[in-house]
Amino acid sequence: MGVERNRATWERLGNDDPLWAIMPYPAEKSADWDLDEFMATGVADIDLVVKHLAEHSLRLRGRVLDFGCGVGRLSNAIAALPDVTSVVGVDIASSMVERARQYNRHPGSLEFQAYDGTLLPFADGEFDSVVSLVVVQHAPPLAQLRYLVELNRVLAPGGVLVLQIVTEPKLPQ
Repeated sequence: MGVERNRATWERLGNDDPLWAIMPYPAEKSADWDLDEFMATGVADIDLVVKHLAEHSLRLRGRVLDFGCGVGRLSNAIAALPDVTSVVGVDIASSMVERARQYNRHPGSLEFQAYDGTLLPFADGEFDSVVSLVVVQHAPPLAQLRYLVELNRVLAPGGVLVLQIVTEPKLPQ
């Protein structure tokens, strides 16, 4: 699947049922998610990230990029962290970004931008921390590589990159 096809898929999902597209729990299909419950899943996920980072004397801090932000589930949770000064959420689907702007609970320190899937619109080293949970695996392999190069480029020296990529287990044969 190319980047354009990937974008088209996420645009459609963002228009049809964006909360379910991000958290596809069968009971929540057809926009049955309660928004507060949905956002609470982001807080729980970021709490787990914070816990794992602390085990290695690391933390999310300063200016943070949420790559593949969807509707802002994680971005809002990150913006509430004490060492975070600002958060930028980017997503390949403008329909998701529109919804993220509606759900923004931290308008003074949280913003959302659409991303074209090529070069991130940020300067080298602009972010102290970068987070991308369960996003990169949705892209084609060459785009995955480009994303990783771009995330590294916008991360400041000594910054923290949190990347979660879900894969299928390989069969023994």
